[in-house]
Amino acid sequence: MCLDNVNFMELKAKPFKQGVGIGNVFFSTSDPVELYKVLLEYAVNKGQVVLNEDYFKIKLKMIDENSVLCIESKITLVKEGLYAVEFKKQSGDYFLFSDVVKTAKEFFGGHVNATC
Repeated sequence: MCLDNVNFMELKAKPFKQGVGIGNVFFSTSDPVELYKVLLEYAVNKGQVVLNEDYFKIKLKMIDENSVLCIESKITLVKEGLYAVEFKKQSGDYFLFSDVVKTAKEFFGGHVNATC
C-alpha cells in the first residue's frame, strides 16, 4: 500500500445508513480527510490494507497464528459537519473483531474529536 499516490481531496463520504451494529460505529465532527488518515495510521499497524479509490473506505485483513479477521471500515456523512466511522466484520472471530473496534475507538480518541 502506497499512501503517496492517494489523493485524499478526491475521496467522498457516502451517506450514513442506520443498521451498523451498535458499538461498531462512532461519530466525529473532525474533517473526514483527517479521520481517514487516522484510520489508515491505525490499520497499517494491524495488518494488510486495501484502499478504496473513490470513498473513505478500507478493507483490513489481520492474520495471526490462529485466525484471519477481515474488516471493512468506512467514513460516512451523517449530516453537515458530522461523520460516522463504521466497522463491519467480513469474516473471522467476533471477539477479536470486538477488540479491534474497541482499540480503534481508543486510538481515534487520542487523535481526533470522536464520540461513541
